[in-house]
Amino acid sequence: MKISNVCFKVALLGSLVCSSALAKGAFMGVSGGYNYKSGNELKVDGDKTRDAVPTFGIKGGYDFDAMRVYGEYIYGSEGKASQRDAADAIEAKWKTHKFLVGADYTPEITRNFKFLAGIYTGLTVLDLDVKATTTNASLTISDTGRDWTIGGKLGGIYSFDERNELEFGV
Repeated sequence: MKISNVCFKVALLGSLVCSSALAKGAFMGVSGGYNYKSGNELKVDGDKTRDAVPTFGIKGGYDFDAMRVYGEYIYGSEGKASQRDAADAIEAKWKTHKFLVGADYTPEITRNFKFLAGIYTGLTVLDLDVKATTTNASLTISDTGRDWTIGGKLGGIYSFDERNELEFGV
């Protein structure tokens, strides 16, 4: 079973449970986005291929009205790159997993809209597979890298009703 299927099922079940049972301060939700510039790139003979892939995640935490804290898992879909030159070729595949914790300042602007400013930190895991072939040999490298992540975000939260809201931003 793929990790994305498991994450989707857990997020769906969790959001149903939280909608009915934990509506006062605890929250759980799903996230989605498109990673335009992650910093991962493959350089071959001066050509660059960047990691621009969709991301999916689940998030859970506690809302204290004007502040909230949360934990989040984000899965970066598999990125692929390849380059061929006569009999030589290089092919790379990668995907990311992010395990984050964060805090947001969320003051209410209007009845249904909150401003969002936050910080987060955590661990990013990069799974990388590279295969290089020539006419005489081939080489395969698989590696898992870990790195510390820190960041910030700005945006807004729109409330549809007491239990459902949409977060957006950069």
